[in-house]
Amino acid sequence: MKKIARMIHIIFAVLLIVLSLSSCQAPRKPGTDMNTEDRNITEQEKTQQEKGITEVNQEIIKSEAAADSLVDLRGVDDATVVFWGDKALVGVVLAEETMAGELRNEIINRVRNSNPTISNVDITTERSLFIKLDDVQQSLIRGENINNISKNVEDILNRINNSK
Repeated sequence: MKKIARMIHIIFAVLLIVLSLSSCQAPRKPGTDMNTEDRNITEQEKTQQEKGITEVNQEIIKSEAAADSLVDLRGVDDATVVFWGDKALVGVVLAEETMAGELRNEIINRVRNSNPTISNVDITTERSLFIKLDDVQQSLIRGENINNISKNVEDILNRINNSK
């Protein structure tokens, strides 16, 4: 019995040593296997990319603030806002099935107050469009390819305009 217990202790000790040695590896540094295109980006291009990212981030922050202000409205259960150029695409989930004109005007006013450069506010209460708008917002936050996002935004705008 003592031999079995001793053998188990030895096995656990060996496993412990093997695991500790295999998990303690130095972090790997980026190698030189990067594409030459990535390494040849000029400082000016980097600056332009960073400027674009900063502008998108500022728009995301503004749109999140606008959505938060809409959720504070009586009758709005959830909201998402995407600023796209001079347009604002707004998706709302209402407590009731229909939106009164008064609520619609308040939504437009709050969105325009959160971003004065907005000239057109498109609002939808359709659940599927709300989900698509929220997906677009999440894609912007993750920094996904703007061309793919642009296609989705155009589809959403078309569906909102066709439902008016």
